[in-house]
Amino acid sequence: MGLPERLRYNDKRTTIITTNYPALAPGVGGLREETLGDRVGERMRSRLMEMCNQVEMTGKDFRQTALRARLVSEPMQEAQKAQPRPQLAKVSGRKV
Repeated sequence: MGLPERLRYNDKRTTIITTNYPALAPGVGGLREETLGDRVGERMRSRLMEMCNQVEMTGKDFRQTALRARLVSEPMQEAQKAQPRPQLAKVSGRKV
């Protein structure tokens, strides 16, 4: 644990910590998934579990949803650009 975290822990100060890693001990996540324990070590993971209220947020990943929408819309935009646009008649600047 780094000095800032240790000081905040000792002073019982509010600290917000976010992660995308599951809060599991090292080696529990299987071959494909890295866990919080793998990333920071069991001692730090245990300390975090002691000092934190865990709030799990679920839902669709906004970035992935936006990426998919962009990947779908870009070919449509390219197809629209490829279509010829109708020519507009030029009007002279004279007042009638």
